Amino acid sequence: MRIAAFTLSCLTFAICHSAGIRGAMPEEEFDHLRAAALLVDRGEIAPAIPHLKAHLKRHPDAPMIRAYLAELLLKVGHEAEAKTHYEQFVRDAAEQEGLAKHHLVHAHTKLMEIAAEADDTYLEQYHRGVALYHLASPASDGGDAWNESTLHKAATALNAAIAADGNDPRPLLPLMEVQLRMDQPGAARQTRLALLASLSDPRWSANERERIRNGG
Repeated sequence: MRIAAFTLSCLTFAICHSAGIRGAMPEEEFDHLRAAALLVDRGEIAPAIPHLKAHLKRHPDAPMIRAYLAELLLKVGHEAEAKTHYEQFVRDAAEQEGLAKHHLVHAHTKLMEIAAEADDTYLEQYHRGVALYHLASPASDGGDAWNESTLHKAATALNAAIAADGNDPRPLLPLMEVQLRMDQPGAARQTRLALLASLSDPRWSANERERIRNGG
């Protein structure tokens, strides 16, 4: 996969950018973001983590700060906690546009790597498929042939996830959208029928249920 490098300098910039709206937040909250940025800039990763957690406790709807927290947790070896924050991030970012949505490829790739380390074939293939699907976006500069090849790889991974755990319907939604983009209406209809049968599954968000009802 072609993944943009994620560096600590990017993290520092993003935190500083968020902290720059000082007048819009209490001093204590501003200080948490500023302290995290300064610590990360000095290479002190572990001490920065409690500051990001404190900010998220007050602002749980700050997806990019959550993504950066997950990245730092990975760097200090806290894979289970990082996984929890990445999973929350992808749920939140899927409902948004802008920077958070563009970061979905990176987040799903990290979740794929965590799953591979844990020998979880289902989640490894699921996150690989979703990452590839987002990577082959219509705005990609890879060209039509590259996007088509990437979509084929996404479909292969998502089908592998379904084979590994047929009780989890979540791979079906990106698979249907991949099939639609690959101009496979018959396959997409069959996948949608399975999705409609799973609408009562509590793992679907309201937005995902709407996408299923609308056929992608």
